[in-house]
Amino acid sequence: MYDAWLNGHIPKNWKKAAVLKIKNKITVAQLEVSIYSIDTAHLELLKQNIRKFNWDKNVTVRLMD
Repeated sequence: MYDAWLNGHIPKNWKKAAVLKIKNKITVAQLEVSIYSIDTAHLELLKQNIRKFNWDKNVTVRLMD
């Protein structure tokens, strides 16, 4: 999700899990993509899966606290 597209109107039940920074942007609209959990009961599991995923070398992952 591109945060700018939400124009500050992020649903209250959505929690940001991570931000992906894309180097050498070719196919994305913006350099950063946010990943949200829409169910807080699954937020930590989502973060674990993001951490374990084998990301492309051009992607920097920043997990949210």
